[in-house]
Amino acid sequence: GNSQMGRDVVYVESMVRGQSFVVATSHLESPTEFKAGPAKTRQIATRKEQLQQAFELLKRLADKSTRKPEIVYAGDMNWNDSECGAPTLAEGWKDVWLTLNPQDPGYTYDGPRNPMLVNKLKGRPDRVFCRLGVTRPATIRMIGTERIDNVTYMKKLGPKEIELPVAISDHFGLMTELRPNDGSAPKSLPSDGHGEESPGKARAGIGGLFNFFKPKGQQ
Repeated sequence: GNSQMGRDVVYVESMVRGQSFVVATSHLESPTEFKAGPAKTRQIATRKEQLQQAFELLKRLADKSTRKPEIVYAGDMNWNDSECGAPTLAEGWKDVWLTLNPQDPGYTYDGPRNPMLVNKLKGRPDRVFCRLGVTRPATIRMIGTERIDNVTYMKKLGPKEIELPVAISDHFGLMTELRPNDGSAPKSLPSDGHGEESPGKARAGIGGLFNFFKPKGQQ
């Protein structure tokens, strides 16, 4: 495939109150070349191709299903708009953060704000995309923006080490809520975040799509 890092698409399908949902994730090719040149250009092109392949895969999955699933695709896309340009969204797809918070840059990598970091870099490498029919994205927010109490780590900076706080990650997380298109609020969920299912209606499966990212023309 076109991933040199073993990157892929993983998804889970679940029935929630009679409606099928597919939630998928990827960690697209990481940038290892930071100087302009052929290697960096190839990595950017690979990332763009992987994103489109993921959209195509998930659309085929939905089109083949008689259950007409709602699709959410989220993860660390390693996306930098200044280098890659804005993602080309396939028909029917939305970037949830831009849809709901168009005036907020939504930096999930934020050096000045994240207590784990000691740089001034900012970016939005993490995205939540959706392709929906009977639901809509109602809210999206960042999580994991605060330090974890009483936990630190030692970071090596040149010849010395410094002690820094620990957050859940060097990237902030994203949490989004979907609601029915008819405007009604969803039923309350238990504290563990799992929805209640009607007896006999629950159905879930998980699939790993290994070696999915392939060069053009390869099936």
